[in-house]
Amino acid sequence: MGLAAALLYSGSIVPTFAQSSELIPRALLEDMARQQYSVLCESEVFVQCMGFVESACTDLSESAIKQCLLPLPDEISPENLDNDALESCPKQVFADAGFTEEKAGLCFDEAMEADAK
Repeated sequence: MGLAAALLYSGSIVPTFAQSSELIPRALLEDMARQQYSVLCESEVFVQCMGFVESACTDLSESAIKQCLLPLPDEISPENLDNDALESCPKQVFADAGFTEEKAGLCFDEAMEADAK
């Protein structure tokens, strides 16, 4: 699934800072995650395929941000970010709500195909 997992589960925000020694503001990670979720939640093809409406997608995304990013310190060193935890936490939030990674991948691919037309 690659990109879909990265977008849907926020994993793609961490590598951006992997080479930096500067502290990363948690608020920046939150903003990046919200932007990524927003792109998917605004895709009619994606939300219909997943079986939820845009507001439910947004609510679930916010829940993932609150559970997975808000516990981080206000600023964090890139080497202290646990990529596995940052990816698995949102996946679990979505899975608990009944949305699997496999389904997200299929729906992401479907949305990408629709946008390409």
